Amino acid sequence: MRVIRLKSNDSYFIERAVNHLRKILKPGDIVLTGPIPNNILSKYLHITLIVSNKILRGITHSCIYLGDDKILDIDYKIMRPGNAVEALTLKEFISGKIDYFGGLSLYVVKPKQYSRLQRRMVIQESREKFISTKRKLTHTLRGSLVVGFRYIFFRKSLYKEDLTFQDDWTCGHMVAYILKRANVDIGKRATYTFVPPMFTHNKHFIVDSKIIMK
Repeated sequence: MRVIRLKSNDSYFIERAVNHLRKILKPGDIVLTGPIPNNILSKYLHITLIVSNKILRGITHSCIYLGDDKILDIDYKIMRPGNAVEALTLKEFISGKIDYFGGLSLYVVKPKQYSRLQRRMVIQESREKFISTKRKLTHTLRGSLVVGFRYIFFRKSLYKEDLTFQDDWTCGHMVAYILKRANVDIGKRATYTFVPPMFTHNKHFIVDSKIIMK
């Protein structure tokens, strides 16, 4: 895994991070991020962030690269107004995280077994199911708390899979759901139990690159 270290307080380095991602990302790749608290809010006042960052091993968010410089993202929209689901440019995505946290860890991950057909199916599923219905979809705190509770206390439990399309999602659930719908082997774990660090600590995935900005 290649690791790149950049400063986060300069737009020049944000451009360098974006350019690096443009070179290595392929449509269907998974992008994971984790905050590097570098301001008063994220360091001392944002209790939810502080707790989730520790529980989730520093990887708190997951999304999918759509190609053409766009990322399929789902978030609470604490940082800005808008739909929970968005197609953001790489620069918008990284800049938003840096503005809020101060620093950022970013991982490029992909399934070990991943064909061209499966990648195309992932992009199709992303656009037809999530982007086209984004006004109806939400990312709630309650959903994240349920997933976090399962992750802490019942991580090894087996849950029955449910691939019905819903209105309420977490970022890990969305990514795992899209991959399974595209017949990608991500293991037997139910998609709605996925949290972001599971994509790095799972034999079915590999980490291609890591960028650290602080």
